[in-house]
Amino acid sequence: MLRVGALAGGKVGFAALAMSEAAEVLLATMLQDRSLGEFIASRDPVSGSVYLAELLLFALMPAILGRKRGGDASTP
Repeated sequence: MLRVGALAGGKVGFAALAMSEAAEVLLATMLQDRSLGEFIASRDPVSGSVYLAELLLFALMPAILGRKRGGDASTP
């Protein structure tokens, strides 16, 4: 099993977050015929903050798991 260190895991997590959000914004603006401002304004303040926290956890999870397992990119 390939183990990824915390720093590399953080990079992977934030790259995955960037691709996920790019797809979400692209679909919201193209398929729903909304501008980026309308898409952001449509978020509910409470559920939007929970969603933001989940996105942050999504991005940080590879680094958290890499640190917890003591993973290092050089170990098999």
